Amino acid sequence: MRGPVQCVCASAERRRAGGFSLLETLVALLLLGLVALTCLRVFGVALRGQARTREHLEAVALAERRMAELALLPPDSIAAYDGEPRGDVFPSPFERYRWRALLRRVDGAPALVQAAVLVEWPRGEYSLETAFYRPERGPGGRVEGP
Repeated sequence: MRGPVQCVCASAERRRAGGFSLLETLVALLLLGLVALTCLRVFGVALRGQARTREHLEAVALAERRMAELALLPPDSIAAYDGEPRGDVFPSPFERYRWRALLRRVDGAPALVQAAVLVEWPRGEYSLETAFYRPERGPGGRVEGP
């Protein structure tokens, strides 16, 4: 007695061999492309965030530098900043940053000077404010005030 007759088809034989069909390959490539596109978008967002952070850190450093320079001004030079802000562009390589500064003596406490520095660039701005002690000098170079 013979067993049941088996019909061997070419497609059934190929499937047992472990290969992928064209449709399966196209679906895998589509999924791989979507994952790659998502990764590129995330990478682009990270790069833009890094550039904004770098600009902001540069602006903070420039504002602190300008504030330190203002704190070292002699008392008679403070009057040049009083009432009307002064400003300019930072030297190279920071020419895309502009600064404005305002100094004014505090009413009732003329030895205290309020200082404000604003640094602006095309995509943002940073301001820094402080007060420092700078007594006025009277005749003969004597310090006036408390």
